[in-house]
Amino acid sequence: PRVHVNKPNKDGATPFYISCQKRHLEIVKFMMDDQSINMNKTRNDGVTAFYISCQEGYTELVQMMVSNAMIDINLSWTERNW
Repeated sequence: PRVHVNKPNKDGATPFYISCQKRHLEIVKFMMDDQSINMNKTRNDGVTAFYISCQEGYTELVQMMVSNAMIDINLSWTERNW
């Protein structure tokens, strides 16, 4: 079976988002190396993985994300990218 790395759950959270939310640093690092993963995809309510990482105070995760050019840290809630 194929794994759909960008497939969201019913709330719109992708595996990358959930990994960030749960602070699974090693999984996030691994996923950040995969160019097929959409790290900017928002949940249904417009929240990004970067936003939730900031909100939860996950400093190391936020630093990793800021240094990754594929992550748009300026993406706002109104710029939903389904």
